[in-house]
Amino acid sequence: MGNKYLSFFLFILFILLLSQCSTKRNTLINRNLHQLSTKYNVVFNGEEALKQELQQIHDSYHDNFFELLPVEQFEAEYKIMLPGQNKTTANLERAEEKAVKAIQKHSMEIRGVQENNQIDNAYLLLGKSRYYQKRFLAALDAFNYVLDNDFKSDLRPEFKLWKEKSNIRIDNNEQAIRNLEFLARQENTPQKIKSEAYAYAGQALIKIDSFSNAATDLQEAAELAKDKEKKARYWFITAQLLDRLKLNDSAVSYLRKIEEMKRPRKYSLQAELYRYHLSLDKKEQHPEMLEALYTKLKRYEYHDFYPYINYEIGEIFHSEDSLKTAVDYYTLAARSQDQQLKEKAYEQMSKIGFQKKDYLMAGAYLDSLLQVMPKETLKYLKTQHKRNNIEDVIVLEKKIKRNDSIMKLVRADSLERVKLIEDYIATLKEKEEKEAEKNNNENTFKIKPKYTNFYFYNKSLVEKGKEYFKKTWGDIELSDMWRLTNQMSVYELEGEDENEADQTGGDDKEEAQNQKVPDKYDVAYYYNKIPSQPQKIDSILGDLNYAHYQVGMIYYEKFRELDKAKENLETMLKENPRADLVPPAKYNLYKIYKDLGNNLMAEHIAADIVQNYSESIYADLIKNPDKVSERSNKEFQEAYKKLYRLFEAKKYDEVLKESDPLLLKFSFHPELAKIELLRATVIARSEGLAAYEKALKDIILKYPKSPYEQEAIKRMELVNKYKNKKYSNVDTGSYKLVIPYDIFDASVDRFINCINKVLVENKSTHLTVSKDPFTRKQSFVVIHHFLSDKSAHYLADLLKKTSCAPQNYFVISSDNYKILQLTKNLNQYKEFLNNQPKQ
Repeated sequence: MGNKYLSFFLFILFILLLSQCSTKRNTLINRNLHQLSTKYNVVFNGEEALKQELQQIHDSYHDNFFELLPVEQFEAEYKIMLPGQNKTTANLERAEEKAVKAIQKHSMEIRGVQENNQIDNAYLLLGKSRYYQKRFLAALDAFNYVLDNDFKSDLRPEFKLWKEKSNIRIDNNEQAIRNLEFLARQENTPQKIKSEAYAYAGQALIKIDSFSNAATDLQEAAELAKDKEKKARYWFITAQLLDRLKLNDSAVSYLRKIEEMKRPRKYSLQAELYRYHLSLDKKEQHPEMLEALYTKLKRYEYHDFYPYINYEIGEIFHSEDSLKTAVDYYTLAARSQDQQLKEKAYEQMSKIGFQKKDYLMAGAYLDSLLQVMPKETLKYLKTQHKRNNIEDVIVLEKKIKRNDSIMKLVRADSLERVKLIEDYIATLKEKEEKEAEKNNNENTFKIKPKYTNFYFYNKSLVEKGKEYFKKTWGDIELSDMWRLTNQMSVYELEGEDENEADQTGGDDKEEAQNQKVPDKYDVAYYYNKIPSQPQKIDSILGDLNYAHYQVGMIYYEKFRELDKAKENLETMLKENPRADLVPPAKYNLYKIYKDLGNNLMAEHIAADIVQNYSESIYADLIKNPDKVSERSNKEFQEAYKKLYRLFEAKKYDEVLKESDPLLLKFSFHPELAKIELLRATVIARSEGLAAYEKALKDIILKYPKSPYEQEAIKRMELVNKYKNKKYSNVDTGSYKLVIPYDIFDASVDRFINCINKVLVENKSTHLTVSKDPFTRKQSFVVIHHFLSDKSAHYLADLLKKTSCAPQNYFVISSDNYKILQLTKNLNQYKEFLNNQPKQ
């Protein structure tokens, strides 16, 4: 009986307590229940999830000390996610979910007043979780809700801080600066919030390039910060800003403050390395700096920082022009796992290559740099463009060297020719002997040839040796000690007497000697190759002159190597070049001399152009350098219209051929990119998307901040849309019969007439025939509108029985044909066909 009353009493108590849980009743029990549940259950779990996420962000974030550090170690860039991609992590989703749950179930907003004093923590958690998901507008909604409503909260300063952090992320910088600096000056603002308010105001000032004011705010932030890592970070950013303001002494003073802290080691060591970087111009300090760095390399506690130390040692030697030693230390730095450090090391080594005028070396390091750089960035495109220019220089310099050597032989008399060839052969032999000696030195026993004119490392001679061996000894079985008796000594070990060779087979030996003299060591081999026909000589000289002009312009426009540019253009002008090269070459020499400060020579060349080439555009440019003359503009427009008519007629080779001299002639014209875009379109139609993409990237780099750059970017978007499309075996209900033919085949029109006749005879007039360009050497005869691939194959079999039987053909769906025309890769499509299951 007692148990029955107890159960009834507990049931009534439970009902009473449950009735008190309403979020609409402002009672003491009700408030305390909801506050406890909010703080120690829902929000607590959400905050724990957020802490885990922040720790992961901190651990995974990598600072790039070569760039201006951000105040917050959090990737600021907002990245748009595609449908199906994970937009956030489980921890952030959990944190947001708990915050929303706390607000929905435990908010006690009664008559416009929030009676649950823990709900502000839920809104702060909600805003933070959205902030770290990079949903900054949604985060602002959460922060503004608390600030705009009557919340009895001690967290208002923190809400204001996070609100302005979100404003900075959406580039509302001016408002953020005003509000953060006002917040930092309020007496009732907690010290931690004051420090962060100054720091983020500094970040906003950096974004609007107000470095001086940013440095001031960050100094204040560092002074107020109690956390050693934040204090060191703020001081480091301050030093970077002062460096950009050319206040190196002040920057060094802040770096020394970080060094004196000792910890965190990441900042103290980077501060020391940065201080050395700022002192590179003080050569008297270099020995002390090197000694300190060498000491750190011997201490294991700096093991994780060895690559950074090696990089700074490389910088010191680089500044002293000890380039080989600098490269050695940069190479050690490039072994780091830090991508930014690898990038900087390869960049510095490529600069050394340019500095030494060793373009092969510069190109090799640029190749390595491109491997570690993030793609689809402007810096990557510029580096790639620089690499392409180097490739052009290497090819042109080789062509100049070769053609110049040929012209020297052409101009020499018989005795001089023989002397030049003998000198070349002697140099060639010396080089190969050194290579052979180097290879031999790697062996324990150095083996040297018995006969001085036998070159073991020459492949053609090895083959001759094999033939001679077989002729002498027969087709013998491979076994040990096969030549124990009656052998002829071909090699002798180092230290033995060369004259102790076997005397047998003397005649054969002399014959073998004669066989071993290769053509490349024979004077007659080269002498007979010297061109003598005037047409051939003129062609070589023309190529040489144009190569001098091209490489001179690359040195001038791309690398600003004024002396090399001047040397090449002047060399070309001395060689009686073709007439259309003379005015642009002289005009560019005029500009080079002005850049070199040699106004006397510049005026002399200008007078020559005005007097002797008065009808040229270059004379107009010298007379009126600020604008292109009306006549030259008219010439340009007429030339472009002519090119476009060729393009419409599908005469793509002619477009490219005719546009080359126009790029030279109108190099100064503001609309030159029109021709470049037309060339790019031709390249797309004759070489495919890969070549088209390269041409567009060149335009983007050549004409920045112009309408042509924007047009090229739009076209790049289309390229990116189509370049990854794959062939499909889906039945589209539309097929083509494609018959490739050589573009120079004159019989193609008769072939098409024959096909049309067959179509009429077989009542297949719904099919149509066209000539489609494919590449510069190949086009297609295409029969369209088949409903299935089988009907296309049927017609092909029918054509085989007529006079217009195709020698080669393939069937392709309309969709796949579009891809084929875009990629221009017929072999790739044939490979796709071969991989299809046989039916």
